[in-house]
Amino acid sequence: MLARSAVYGFGASFGRDAYKGAKQASGAITVLAVLFLTIWGYRGLARNIGNRTRSEVIARVLGSVFAICAGTYLSGSVAIVVFSVTLPWLVGVHIVSAIVGLLWGRAQKRNDETSAEIELSNVEFMEANGLHDSPFDADLIEDGDGNRLRVKETRDDAIVFMVVGRRGLRAVISLDSGRMVEYSGLVRL
Repeated sequence: MLARSAVYGFGASFGRDAYKGAKQASGAITVLAVLFLTIWGYRGLARNIGNRTRSEVIARVLGSVFAICAGTYLSGSVAIVVFSVTLPWLVGVHIVSAIVGLLWGRAQKRNDETSAEIELSNVEFMEANGLHDSPFDADLIEDGDGNRLRVKETRDDAIVFMVVGRRGLRAVISLDSGRMVEYSGLVRL
């Protein structure tokens, strides 16, 4: 009983101390949370401006600008009220958040463009090899001879299809970093 009560006493005092610490740090947590909105806005701005691969670019850019303005205003207001910070400090924090957001957005923009290029290349590959969506089922594609193919296995180096209605036949599309490079046609196991 003594061991249990000692543990309970430790747990209760730890809980009180953690609550007091979180209560005192709530202003800093609020500033950081709202400042993240600014970083998120700059990320979206860098990711969407000049990005040919995204639809609704104007709405996304306006949303990013709104996030930047709202995040800057709210984080600055809370920082001034709670911490009595000066304007140069706020400008410095805003510059740092802008740099972080812009770098994050540029990295994602490169990934978006690379993914879009690979997707376009894969569509061209499928058209060149006579592969297209099946009108029968969303999970099927058809080859040039009308054979319906269903994905059986997806690996880093290939997509393996089973031929619907025909036992012992498979088809394989070889991949190179996500890009379709070769279609085997129907192959007997």
